[in-house]
Amino acid sequence: CSGAEIAVSADEAGIPAAEGVDFKALTAYAGDDTEAARSILGSFAEQTAANCSGLEKALGDRDAATVKALAHKMLIFTMLGAAEIAAVLHRAETCEGPLTDALCGELRTAVKKIRTIVADAEKTVSL
Repeated sequence: CSGAEIAVSADEAGIPAAEGVDFKALTAYAGDDTEAARSILGSFAEQTAANCSGLEKALGDRDAATVKALAHKMLIFTMLGAAEIAAVLHRAETCEGPLTDALCGELRTAVKKIRTIVADAEKTVSL
């Protein structure tokens, strides 16, 4: 994701997608119900923001078990088409032993990108 631009997806509920991320898979169950889609997207944004905060704390504490658990919970980015973010989360989820500085750096970069996606989702919900 190279910025905070929003590209409109072809999804029938009219939910825009952050660049490089497709919210359609997330909102598919809402069908044509725009309010339901916005509710789903709002829940995604809220939970993902909380997971980001937890991940940042776990990285600061070098708590590998919590990093792994949160990375697993955040693998929804695979479904959203955010391959780069999903790849980092998968590496964190399957990491054996202590966290490396390289992985921590990749995760911090991924968290910044995820926060941009969350901000885009929050903007969409407030439209």
